[in-house]
Amino acid sequence: MDDINIDLDNLIDNFENNTKNKKKIENKENFIQETTPQIKTLDKLLKEFQIDEINEDSKQDKINHNSNYNSETKTIKKCTNVFAGGNKVDLGLSDMVLKRCCHNMKCLKCDIDVVILCNQKWSNNVDYLFFRNNSPNITKMKKESKFDRDYRCFACQCQWCSISHTDTINVSEKFRWVCKGH
Repeated sequence: MDDINIDLDNLIDNFENNTKNKKKIENKENFIQETTPQIKTLDKLLKEFQIDEINEDSKQDKINHNSNYNSETKTIKKCTNVFAGGNKVDLGLSDMVLKRCCHNMKCLKCDIDVVILCNQKWSNNVDYLFFRNNSPNITKMKKESKFDRDYRCFACQCQWCSISHTDTINVSEKFRWVCKGH
């Protein structure tokens, strides 16, 4: 009940203020002449305020956008121990429990991705210059490999190997290859 009385009092006050203002504005021309300079200064102030407000809003939007971007980025998992293995060894992420052949390696020595050819074995006449000139072009590299169902061969521009069916080697001990992430 008190809320209704307060609302009614506010309505009555607003009505009385409006009637007083109407009496003051009987002569329209006088009112316009009196308020024009004030309106112009108010317009200038509002324009300045709006520009600053827009700039602040755009800065806040950029901050919000960057924070959303950082929260949405995928976490990249890397192999705990990087292994290379023959065709019987599964490809994928190697962790403490599962010993898999990493299929996403990079050489730290030559800064080239490691090429993996399944069911292939390097021929005996490949050398450093062959890999230096042809890696990472798989079609050219396949010319110097032989089909062998049990093998998987690996190469970058400076190092290479062929590994038989169930064998695995710890890459970090023998080569400068690291996991790029999965």
